Amino acid sequence: MTSVSILKTDESTGLELSFLPGGELLISGVVLKLEKNKIVKKREFHFLETFEQLVQKAGTKVPVALTINGRGVLQKKLKADELTDRPVEALLPNANPNDFYYSVTIYGDVATIGVIRKEVLDKTISELNAVGFRVLSVAIGMSDVQNVLPFYNADQRASLATPFYSISFDGRGQPADIELIAGFQPKDYEKIEYNLGDQYVYSAALTGFGSAAGLLAGGLDSTAAFHQTAIRRERENYRYYRYYRTALWTMLTGIFVILLVNFFIYNHYFSLNRDREGMRQLSREQADRIEKQAAAIRSKEEFLRTAGWDASSRLSYFADRIAGLVPSGTQLTDMQINPLNNSLPGDDKGLRFRRDTIQITGICDDPTELNQFTNNLKNIEAFKAVNIRSYAFKKEIQRGSFLMEIITR
Repeated sequence: MTSVSILKTDESTGLELSFLPGGELLISGVVLKLEKNKIVKKREFHFLETFEQLVQKAGTKVPVALTINGRGVLQKKLKADELTDRPVEALLPNANPNDFYYSVTIYGDVATIGVIRKEVLDKTISELNAVGFRVLSVAIGMSDVQNVLPFYNADQRASLATPFYSISFDGRGQPADIELIAGFQPKDYEKIEYNLGDQYVYSAALTGFGSAAGLLAGGLDSTAAFHQTAIRRERENYRYYRYYRTALWTMLTGIFVILLVNFFIYNHYFSLNRDREGMRQLSREQADRIEKQAAAIRSKEEFLRTAGWDASSRLSYFADRIAGLVPSGTQLTDMQINPLNNSLPGDDKGLRFRRDTIQITGICDDPTELNQFTNNLKNIEAFKAVNIRSYAFKKEIQRGSFLMEIITR
């Protein structure tokens, strides 16, 4: 890969920034991409009013080629043989040339000079950089329109027009004259669609198309229209960015090749090891079966220990003591010893029982007897706590139902 190909950009945004007499800003342009050495228009936009709108339409990842027109840009048409080596004085005889940027464009026998104050252009570029745009090329007036001419078939129309100027052609399809247009108003402007190569572009974005095409064709080695510090610095930064990106992709490609070779080597030895591993598999499976059986035995032992089945039971003793203290007017309907613990969420370890709890339900004629029954149970040393969890009197049977909970020691 040569240095020239590395520094070529395959996508660019061409912008025409127009300053109107009232101070308004209008932005038109296109986003072009090189596909198989062919320029393809990806997006086109007209008369945007803010940089925020421009960010939404064009994005900030693509390098920008900028053209400035409108208020603040002075242009003059003259014959090509009338050009001098002091173009600023041709427009502003008493001005200091060091305060201005200028560009000279020649179309056949006709030439134009464009002049703009340095502070105006520098401020505009700084504002574009501040919102994330990378400006690599700047032109004044109609200089970048000459990049459109190779794509334009002059037989289609006798002239090529933009909001600020018009180029007429002779019978041979060569530029014959240039007309500078004043008083541009976007609300009254009628857009004209042109066929450039096989891409259709409206006249409002024609200058932007020329700027983007010039950047795609020349890249970072293209000659700048004039010396501008910010553009030179941005080109240098972009140059190193392209070198960095190319080096990064080269490194990643090398790493991928190394990993691919390592994969093939690994796969070869893996196949050899797999054949040997198959011979050991039978003994491993037998060891696994023995381990699973041992784990099952340990699990059952743990369950018996957790459930308390490996200890001597006092359940019959508790039941006999409770039954012996039941009053004559009280009838027990249910007794649950070590009931299921419903307050704990289910898990994979099995059911959990409350091994220190006895729950009794029944009916009684007299609440006083139930209270006496409770007090008698509390006197049993093996019972840690005795509580009436619920009591409800039923009129239809003139008896009350209750739920009693006993906590054992």
